[in-house]
Amino acid sequence: MGCAVAGMHYTAMQASIFFPLPDAPNHSMALSPTLLALLITIFTVLIAASTLVATFAGRQNELALSLSAEISRAERTEVELRRSEAYLAEAQRLSHTGSWALDVATGQFIHSSEEHHRLFGFDPG
Repeated sequence: MGCAVAGMHYTAMQASIFFPLPDAPNHSMALSPTLLALLITIFTVLIAASTLVATFAGRQNELALSLSAEISRAERTEVELRRSEAYLAEAQRLSHTGSWALDVATGQFIHSSEEHHRLFGFDPG
């Protein structure tokens, strides 16, 4: 963008014809037009690069916050699940009932509660 602005400016200046006033003082430019265009381009590129870096850093920050929130949510869910399992185990112990789950396709036990083991004398291993 800096190159485009500088290029359009100097193209327009080159196409213009200026007639100085007869009594106007003659001042020379402190910087050459090429150096001035180069400085404008460098500053524009620096501003664009800093904007891209800030955007990338902001996105990384958003991702970090999102990941942190997801981890917190997973930890809360795990605590709630452990509490629910403890309540179920206590209820089964008090009521002398057990629970089990079987994978019908393989015939393997998926789950067998401690109370189920105790009631039927199964080895937990």
